[in-house]
Amino acid sequence: MENRSKVKNMLLMLTLFLTTTSIMGDCVVAVVTSKLYAQYDAWAVNLMISGPCIAGLIACPIAGRLCDKMDKKAILIVGYVLYAISSIGGAAVDNQVYMIVMRFIATGISYGLTSTAALGIVADCYADEDQRSKVVGWYNAAMAILGGVLGLAAGALAVNNWRNTFAVNWFAIPVIILVVIFIPACPPVRKSYETAQEKVKGNKGWYKRLIPLLGAFLVVGFCYYTIITMMDLYVADNALGNSAFTGLLGTVGTIGSCIACSVFGFTYGKLKNRCSIISYIILAAGFLLMAGYPSVQLALVCCALMGAAWGNVYSFWWMRCTVVVPEDMVGTSIGITGTINSISGFACPYALLFFKNLLKTDNVANTFYIYGMIIAIAAVLSIVINIKNKNEEAAE
Repeated sequence: MENRSKVKNMLLMLTLFLTTTSIMGDCVVAVVTSKLYAQYDAWAVNLMISGPCIAGLIACPIAGRLCDKMDKKAILIVGYVLYAISSIGGAAVDNQVYMIVMRFIATGISYGLTSTAALGIVADCYADEDQRSKVVGWYNAAMAILGGVLGLAAGALAVNNWRNTFAVNWFAIPVIILVVIFIPACPPVRKSYETAQEKVKGNKGWYKRLIPLLGAFLVVGFCYYTIITMMDLYVADNALGNSAFTGLLGTVGTIGSCIACSVFGFTYGKLKNRCSIISYIILAAGFLLMAGYPSVQLALVCCALMGAAWGNVYSFWWMRCTVVVPEDMVGTSIGITGTINSISGFACPYALLFFKNLLKTDNVANTFYIYGMIIAIAAVLSIVINIKNKNEEAAE
């Protein structure tokens, strides 16, 4: 990309950060979940909440491939226009099928288009690996902050009428305007025939270095999403407090994640691949401690530290998926990574139920032993892979 002035660069980053509001669209619906269950059939509400992950599974890889073939800015605008229409009008019609369709578009299809295109634009605009890692970290930090702001605003609007919560999505309109003005065109790189032929040969097996990254995202992701989505069950099962305390745990986790994302550029610059191992160790320890010693104080400390570990490794996955593949496959890589993220979120409640049945327990805390061991295994495998890669690089 061409050199940009400091002002243009700041406006570019600010606009990219604001586009994460489409990714955090679930924060709006989360504050009225109980109202939805009271208003509509349980199967319909379940589809409104977790169903969009299914649409994301399909939209992310398609968007990724489109990003390698088309202008990423155009894809981002199309995704955001769809998000604006479907999220603002999410409850415009009092019909559960209508709301399911709007949810599938808003946080399924639109999520796949906007998140993939935005990260593709980051990769295009920040070719230097160290600079890119900083921007990816700040991008994820902004996502956490905006998610919290959206949730608070939606909750306030829903006090008198739960349908008012969807009004917060009018924020999407100025974001579209900012994208049009401040995001540069990001067309695919055009190659000569000879260069393209060389690329084809060099791209064989491009996915091999991506597979371990995606595997880690899948298993560690569905473990930590249990903390995000099911923590109220842990609190209730162990008599730690009410929903207000669950909300507090979510807040401290978000703060920890935001801080870790903000300094990810520094962490990645110093540790590179090793920064993921530290996160795995903290996450594993957090699950095991909360399983063995349920208490208010420990839950607060563990959620804060685990939130920070998650923010660090989440940024790592999204950063590495742009550098372990050839340049002309970055969009595809981002799209596949988004699909893995959707699978992790979708699998979360079903995995928890399976583990509870496996252990024959009604207390969620007991399942945390399994989550802790899964992530501990991921840490060991990550260490082995890092040592292997280091030896191969030394041999070369």
